[in-house]
Amino acid sequence: MDTLRIPEFELPVLTDELPDTCAAAENPVEQARWAELQTELRDRCTELTRELDELARMPGFGLALALRSLWRRARGGAFYPLGTESARHTARLGGSSEAADPTSLPELVRAVHRLHTDFEQLRARLNHPGLRPFRLIRSTVSGLPGHAERRAARMERVRRRLRARPLPPAKRTLPPECCPVPVSIVLPTYNRGYLLPRAIASVRQQTYSNWRLIVVDDGSTDETVQIARDARGGADDPRIVWVHNDHRGVSAARNAGLARSDGDWVAFLDSDNVWYADFLERHLGQLHGAAADVVGSYSDLRWFTGDSRPHTISTRFTPAELFHLPQVDLNALVVRASSLRACGGFDEQLTKWVDYELMLRLAAQGRFEHVERVLGEYYRLEDGISRSPDRERPLAPNLARIRHVRRGLLRVGYVLWDYPSASQAFVHRELRDLVSRGIDVHVYYAAAADTPALEPPDVPAFAVSSANELARLALEHGRNVLHGHFAYPTTTLHLWPAAERARIPFTFTGHGVDLFHRKNERRHRVGRIGSSPYCKAAFSIGSFHADYLRKAGVPAPVITPIRCPVDAEWLEPIPDFERPLERVALVSRFVAKKGVLDFIEVARALAQQKLEFELHGYGPLEDEVMRAAAGIPGLTVHLGAISEVAVRRICDRVSAILLPCRRAPDGDMDGLPVILLEGAARGCLLVSSRISSIPDLVVNHKSGFLVEPGHVQGYAEALRSALSLSPTELGGLRRDAFRRVHNEFETRHVTETLIDTWCR
Repeated sequence: MDTLRIPEFELPVLTDELPDTCAAAENPVEQARWAELQTELRDRCTELTRELDELARMPGFGLALALRSLWRRARGGAFYPLGTESARHTARLGGSSEAADPTSLPELVRAVHRLHTDFEQLRARLNHPGLRPFRLIRSTVSGLPGHAERRAARMERVRRRLRARPLPPAKRTLPPECCPVPVSIVLPTYNRGYLLPRAIASVRQQTYSNWRLIVVDDGSTDETVQIARDARGGADDPRIVWVHNDHRGVSAARNAGLARSDGDWVAFLDSDNVWYADFLERHLGQLHGAAADVVGSYSDLRWFTGDSRPHTISTRFTPAELFHLPQVDLNALVVRASSLRACGGFDEQLTKWVDYELMLRLAAQGRFEHVERVLGEYYRLEDGISRSPDRERPLAPNLARIRHVRRGLLRVGYVLWDYPSASQAFVHRELRDLVSRGIDVHVYYAAAADTPALEPPDVPAFAVSSANELARLALEHGRNVLHGHFAYPTTTLHLWPAAERARIPFTFTGHGVDLFHRKNERRHRVGRIGSSPYCKAAFSIGSFHADYLRKAGVPAPVITPIRCPVDAEWLEPIPDFERPLERVALVSRFVAKKGVLDFIEVARALAQQKLEFELHGYGPLEDEVMRAAAGIPGLTVHLGAISEVAVRRICDRVSAILLPCRRAPDGDMDGLPVILLEGAARGCLLVSSRISSIPDLVVNHKSGFLVEPGHVQGYAEALRSALSLSPTELGGLRRDAFRRVHNEFETRHVTETLIDTWCR
């Protein structure tokens, strides 16, 4: 067992095999050790996230970020956010419902490794050169004598300034006949005596007068309510309702207000913020005669942070952008009351991101209109609602809930070049498993496959001729994430430009010819694609691919490991690992990188051995294959596309898979061929090349045999060595390969990684 070093402790990394559930049950000490590591990593990630958020709130951070973005764009690069999207890199800390409470040691190990990836990404993000000046300033200032006292004095100055800050006067009031639609306003408060009067006054001076304000006191221990009544006459206004609650947090307070609301529309105002006089008038004007699918509207805000100068928050977002990151504050929102009742109000179990979680559920019912005007002021104070004590709670449960909601709203667009291709069984397996999990999936493809799959997945598929058409269809179909297989041409020509035009986050997986073909290396542009602000992940199917993407310029936090999938049905029933070595097969396309001609030469070299060789497939080298195979005893060639069922029959019948991959003259080479995974799943001995990411599966003399590419005699010698092994030794090689496929490559693990990435 190797170790991967992390500051102050060591994380064991299983490089040989993952123990199964039975082993976990027999070894509770091992499981407890991994559980302890999981807790430790969660705490470390939470600390790093808080430090990033604190840096992002420092004065001047936004200006520095903008200047750096302009500098990067001037040099032709893409802007990579430093600290304003920490949710993107921390949303996995809560884990999926399976990872949050692992039931077996393999699941616990995988959860720890995912957390370790998050830890490394956050640490790299914190060490980003663009953050160094802010870290230096913060460490210097916080270490000076009297810093805490100065911070408290600054907050007191802010309070006095807010109390003295006049509200913009209302120039007019609309007559009652112009305010036909009643609006309920929910205002929660907790120990806000010095700010609540301003919030109430901003409601009372609204030009739209048909409103009802519900002030919910969440168990204040100061004189909040009495101060507000005395200062603004709130007790005498019949439109203002006072509700007193025990202190149970802002979500419970808002739900108590919703229970008393009776308007057609509902708006929310926190006690430390204010609206301008035309807030309701502008919103109700926008919503007048709105279509049935409109659930609400949002406007722009002026943002005040401590003593820093205010700036304007103006956002026009797409549903896909809202799915991945918070886009608008609750104080800028007016929502249809029936939509709020339908989604059940606020989740009182959450202590963070309660408004964002609600907006996710509202967005599932319809769309939001944008009022393009600054209609309020938002104050981010050190004692504000957004930083109240009830929100200083563990990060993981809140993130897990957000991810659970996102999972239920996931709408995926798969982008492919040719579909349904007989050579892309791994894509079809992903699609089938996603559909079986209830995920809404559509396929978009550029051309019909030359050799179509005999059993394509049952998903809606749409032909697209350009990136513009893909962007249009993705928006029409409500896709909130796009995923593509193969870098060039799929991602470069269609997925990447369409995602940026439609403003839909995307992921992609690179494989073989799309990355390594010499022409494609000059045109795939994966470095720029991975640096796109809309790129959530560049999936690497092996360690070789991860290194390649890193050298090509893809940012390290974006590179995400994944495997090619094998369905669980391939692993059942358990194969006979000790069956004799009698038949050797290869199922592949007849192209140079597969080494089909080397396979024939190996069969020729072993013609005197008691081995039978089977070559199945199709492709441009068919004629050359038939000529080379003529007259070789024990070798049969079968031309044509093969169904997945037929491939399984072959793997059950033969006892070894020989795949002599090599790099073709044009630079093309394999990634991690699926036939090796399928052969291992059916108990076949694996013999292949030491090339690309194949060594991630085949470890020489442990789970099979590896030979240098093009070394025909090496392949022949590997098979001779296998013939000399005892049934027990041969079974040990096959079992190890089987365990690797079972623990890492099963389809449910692969699709869980995809869903986990899309929802983080």
